[in-house]
Amino acid sequence: MRSPIGIFDSGLGGLSVAREVMKTLPNERIIYFADTAHVPYGERPLTEIKGFALGITRFLVDEGAKAVVMACNMSSAVALEEARARWPEIAFLGVIEPGSQAAVEIANGRPIGVLATTGTVQSEAYVRAIQRLSAPDGPGYR
Repeated sequence: MRSPIGIFDSGLGGLSVAREVMKTLPNERIIYFADTAHVPYGERPLTEIKGFALGITRFLVDEGAKAVVMACNMSSAVALEEARARWPEIAFLGVIEPGSQAAVEIANGRPIGVLATTGTVQSEAYVRAIQRLSAPDGPGYR
């Protein structure tokens, strides 16, 4: 049996990500994990969110996932790098980087506004990504 792609979110919002993965990679198996037991994530401590995200990641890895998409902003912000370090043999994707890249390209040097939960704002993940991508030597600079 082929190894699946694991996708998770704190609820159902990541289903749009799963839909795009299925459209782009129609022959891939998908495991979708919606963490409705802990919703909403927004006001929870970042360390708690990190624990949820790494626990879900462990489940998906144990299920044989060859790649994991953290389709949750907070999970991507606080757990993506640690997941990459813990499971270097697995491909990990988050939503902060692609969202920031799209914003930098569209903004073309103008200010960027980000609507996010309290936790995502506190993590400063978007600030770091947007600053890095829009720096003169960054990949998104025009």
